[in-house]
Amino acid sequence: MDDTTVGSTPDVTTNLAIAITDVVDTVLALTLSIQDSSGDADDRSIQFNTALSQFRATTDSLLVRHRYADSQQYIDLSNSGQDGTLTITGIDVQASDVSLSHDFSVEGDILLNPGETHRINLNYAPSEANQTFNVADGLVIYSNAHNNAITTVALAGQSTYQSDINYDGVVSFGDLGPLIAEWSKAIA
Repeated sequence: MDDTTVGSTPDVTTNLAIAITDVVDTVLALTLSIQDSSGDADDRSIQFNTALSQFRATTDSLLVRHRYADSQQYIDLSNSGQDGTLTITGIDVQASDVSLSHDFSVEGDILLNPGETHRINLNYAPSEANQTFNVADGLVIYSNAHNNAITTVALAGQSTYQSDINYDGVVSFGDLGPLIAEWSKAIA
């Protein structure tokens, strides 16, 4: 016979309190938050493009010139937890010709106290024209975060020709317009 009294019930309140404490400790502890250069914290994707509108009155292009990286993107890694040091132990890049500004083999792990953020710049320097990639797990981030120890971020990009000045995907007479406009500014 065991020690359980007939008609008694386990202490549900104690079990519930322990479960709630475990959930609260997990939420308050190590939480990785990611913000990228797209400005959308929920999309978890980065598109390499060229912000032509910053330089002239035109629309931005989804193309990046071959051997001339026109733009960089970034990712901000934050410890949004309230307790403990978040450790980013590595980031794998699954897209060719994309590199990180942080070299884990030289600089070591990234340590983030609650509320701290670390920016990592991403550079897409295409090695050839007509290169296209769209990788769902373009970045794989490893950490000790309780909410997601392994996190992925999609990467996408495509390159055009080095002489494609107007970023329309071809080298043609259309590239002469922006070239002549800039040339006349340099002479004046």
